[in-house]
Amino acid sequence: MIVERMTIRAKQGRTEELADLVASEVVAQRKRGPRAQACRIHTPNIGPHHDLVVVDWEWVDLADYERFWLQWGQLSTTPEFFRKWDELAEPGWTNEIWNLRAL
Repeated sequence: MIVERMTIRAKQGRTEELADLVASEVVAQRKRGPRAQACRIHTPNIGPHHDLVVVDWEWVDLADYERFWLQWGQLSTTPEFFRKWDELAEPGWTNEIWNLRAL
């Protein structure tokens, strides 16, 4: 199992809107079919990073991850998602892949 972690800096005052945009896309993905095993969206509570949204996706393996994002990139709704994303997110977000060690 792997975890994809996206860390996105929201434009000032837009953190919750950005988290809502991601959440609405996760709901839409679940209705469309093949999707990540799990998705968690983190927003700040206490700490210095009041403008970050962190999204963790769990994938079976890299092939599962790659297949999903290739298909998602070809959807007719993806350009509109990115138009909204650009309104809410600062450029330069990160995307990392982690090995998951579940206990």
